[in-house]
Amino acid sequence: MEDLYKIIHAPDKDVYQKLDEQVDAFWRWSKTVKQEFEWETMYPNWELLNTIFDKLIDTTSCIEWDQRTINNLLYVIGTVKHPNS
Repeated sequence: MEDLYKIIHAPDKDVYQKLDEQVDAFWRWSKTVKQEFEWETMYPNWELLNTIFDKLIDTTSCIEWDQRTINNLLYVIGTVKHPNS
């Protein structure tokens, strides 16, 4: 796997592109596992996806989000298993 720091801080992509890529990666991965019980907790890149999600929330305004970004956020929020839940 690529270095997480390099992915998060890659200067050639904005936070929207990074979110798109990571949500797409999660979606592709989700098609390879049996979706029962808490299947999403087995995803190996939650830390990366959560970090990019947090970066988007911290560095942008919802006014700037296009429909794809909104759809990605809703998808991730709907599947994320937070450590405190």
